[in-house]
Amino acid sequence: MCEGRTVKLACGHNLIHYKSRCKKNCEIPEGEILSIHDSCSACHIKPNLIKQHYEQLQLEAQKEYLLAHREGRFDDLRKISRLMEERRAAEFREFGDARRKGKAYVQVVWPGCQEEQQYVSQNFQEDWSFLPTSAP
Repeated sequence: MCEGRTVKLACGHNLIHYKSRCKKNCEIPEGEILSIHDSCSACHIKPNLIKQHYEQLQLEAQKEYLLAHREGRFDDLRKISRLMEERRAAEFREFGDARRKGKAYVQVVWPGCQEEQQYVSQNFQEDWSFLPTSAP
C-alpha cells in the first residue's frame, strides 16, 4: 500500500502527499487523513467566473434594452426584460451549485489552528500602554 497524508477539502477534492508508493500506485495512500474547510483552486475560482460571466451578459442586455427603448420596440423591451430575469435566476442557481460544491467564501480552518490561537492568546499578552493616547 502507498503511504502518505490526505487532506480532504470541503469541495470534495483531496490534497495528497505520498511518503512512499507501492506497485499499485494507490489513488489515496494509507496514513493520516485531515480535513479543512476550504476548496481547491479549481473550485474556489468558480464563483468569481460566474459573476464575471453574468455581469457581461447583463451589460449587453442593458445596452440592448436602452436601444430598444429609444427606438420604441416595446415587444423587444418585454423580451429583453424577461431574458434578464432568466439570466439572473440562472446566475443564482449557479452560485448555489458552486457554494454547495465548493463552499467558497468561507474562512479556512486549518487543523490545529484553534489550539495555536488559544496558546498565543494565553501566553503572549500584548501590552500597548507605552503608546501615546492622543496625538501631540
